[in-house]
Amino acid sequence: MDDAGAARVRDAGAAASARGAGSGLGARGDRAAGVAAAVLGVEAVALAIVRAATGRRVLLPVDAWLSSLGGRASGTPGPTPEPVQIAVTDLGVAVVVLCVLVAVARALEAAGRTRGSDTARWVEFSVTASVTVFLVAQLNGVQDVTTLVLVYAATSGMALFGLLQQRVGVGRGHPKLALCFGAGLGIVPWGVVAFQQIGAGLVGDPPSVAVRVITLVMLAFAGAFLVAQWRVAGVAGGASVVADADASADAGAGATGRADAVGRGGFRGERMHVLLSAASTSVFAWLVVLGLVLPN
Repeated sequence: MDDAGAARVRDAGAAASARGAGSGLGARGDRAAGVAAAVLGVEAVALAIVRAATGRRVLLPVDAWLSSLGGRASGTPGPTPEPVQIAVTDLGVAVVVLCVLVAVARALEAAGRTRGSDTARWVEFSVTASVTVFLVAQLNGVQDVTTLVLVYAATSGMALFGLLQQRVGVGRGHPKLALCFGAGLGIVPWGVVAFQQIGAGLVGDPPSVAVRVITLVMLAFAGAFLVAQWRVAGVAGGASVVADADASADAGAGATGRADAVGRGGFRGERMHVLLSAASTSVFAWLVVLGLVLPN
């Protein structure tokens, strides 16, 4: 694919996006985002009221190992290091804040402030998904601050690879290469959670049934996000096939037609993102409150 062919696809794709933004397709997307924002806003208020009325709190510790190896590195006996608690996460407050973050993002989208902005959508997803996986790791007993930071960073990196996928979807190489890298990076935090969960079971201190249910449900949502993005990336990747044939007389028309398909695929991807983001946040918040905060 030469530069002229790629440029035709990008220009046609931009035109298709502009047409979609002013069409009924874009309006339906705005309505869906508005409904999601309203629902999540109401849920955030309801969750805050429930937490305040019951007065129940679930505090998850964040620890740090601040001692170095010292003499033990050379075989000299030394004191056994002890973790230092540097912070705690109030689980009830955390899920309320998570709902508010997603509600604000959807409200901005409904107001047209971020319409068609892949960057805004993926940055929002990188933050909210990372917070969710961070909390899931804590629920499963991960307390070390360095591990939690890496869990957050890996999840955020996975989401930003999704943004990169949309930026280079019509470039050279495998059409889903960035998404493959993101999936490989994103599975690491879930491997940490699985290791912690299995290890705790082996030593006789397994997580509660509620925690295991929450973990499996959120893992299923993570898989659904990947499948949805994979399908959208398949449409975008197909555009490069048309661009590679730009030597023919009707290559420009073909690229325009493919770009229209890419535009429609992108709008479907945005709607799917809105639905999955709202559903996963809502389900996670209520599972946490009903399964862990209220019974505490």
